Amino acid sequence: MLLNVSAKSFYFSFGKNKVNFEKKSFMLKRLAKPIPIFIITSFVIALPLFLMPINLFKGEILYKTATNVVTIPTKLSLSYFIGIGYSSKEMENIKDFYLVAEGYFFAAVLLIGFPGLLAYRVTLTKEK
Repeated sequence: MLLNVSAKSFYFSFGKNKVNFEKKSFMLKRLAKPIPIFIITSFVIALPLFLMPINLFKGEILYKTATNVVTIPTKLSLSYFIGIGYSSKEMENIKDFYLVAEGYFFAAVLLIGFPGLLAYRVTLTKEK
């Protein structure tokens, strides 16, 4: 197998058969912009976080007893906030649940910070 590179395209040579690839296809040119990179990576990261009950984020559950309300620190999933990942039977004595500051920070880092760094990296690469 040989890799041949010319000015406009490159191809892999498997004996008599050649597989041609353009250096940058139309789709790669569109994806090499920072805003689509940011939107796509945000969406790809948000999908599993909001659709699967992955308990990553620090939060608290307010559990009501007969006499008072008890605060229980625990890890929460973002899917709980849109109603996925728990049943109504599990929520019988739960008054409320929420993220603490550290949980909000970690969610922001995953949903905005990481895609932002990737988009910034694409911007730096395009400038060279």
